Amino acid sequence: MKSLATREQNQKNAAYNLGVAEAIRSHKNEKPEFYKSFLFDKRPLSPELNALKQEEYSQSLLKQMDNRREKEIKQRQNKELMDRLEQVQLTEELAAQRAKYLKDKMEETQCYKRALDAQVKNKPSQLPMFEPDSSEPIFGKDEGELMAEKRKREQNYMKHQLETAAGRKRRAILHQLLDQRRDLQLLQRTQRQHVADRAAELERVNRINQCLQEDWERSAAMKKQRDLEEKAFERASDKLFLLDQCAEYGRCKQCQRRTSNVGASNLWPLNTFLHGSRLFV
Repeated sequence: MKSLATREQNQKNAAYNLGVAEAIRSHKNEKPEFYKSFLFDKRPLSPELNALKQEEYSQSLLKQMDNRREKEIKQRQNKELMDRLEQVQLTEELAAQRAKYLKDKMEETQCYKRALDAQVKNKPSQLPMFEPDSSEPIFGKDEGELMAEKRKREQNYMKHQLETAAGRKRRAILHQLLDQRRDLQLLQRTQRQHVADRAAELERVNRINQCLQEDWERSAAMKKQRDLEEKAFERASDKLFLLDQCAEYGRCKQCQRRTSNVGASNLWPLNTFLHGSRLFV
């Protein structure tokens, strides 16, 4: 299987290299792009008035030629650089494949060596020496002891495997219980956080509702007060001014004067009034 996989990888690399080579060959065989600007050598000279423009045109054409030449040089350099990078990449890939092949070969050799060592270690005993006319059995003499030792070894192996399997099962159950306990603690902590967040949210909503209710009650009381003031203003709109109130009351309550009084006194003077003076003598 490893050799088949290596062969498939080599086929893919060969196909990739063949495609890259064909693409490079086709790119080299392509015709160069024709120039879209021309220089007419036999064209008659332009008038003196267009000499400056002709000079500008020639400078522009020379600049275009220089730019095209620089562009071609840059493209050639980039192409050479890409070819060099592809060669380096192919060299690295080949080196990596070679190293992988040698590593796989070394691993396979080590595997064969371990298998041969195991076969040599477990090699059965040699045949007994030739003894003519032997009264005791030659073949199968130690088979009972070997079978008993093999059975005991297999029992020990099975016991060790059962103990290992039971230990792994206990550890798996213990890890599962620990994971369940950790998940339960995480769920409980998440639930407590959720309950605390919800209580805080409810408290915030209640506080906002209370503030809104107080604002509404205050606004309602202010609106009611304004409505009462507006109604009182509307009912007493014809009695708000002082002159309107004086028309209702005939005399002043403090000095007992008439409302039509314009500076006259209600006291009868007993002294002689001096002309030219504002005082009574």
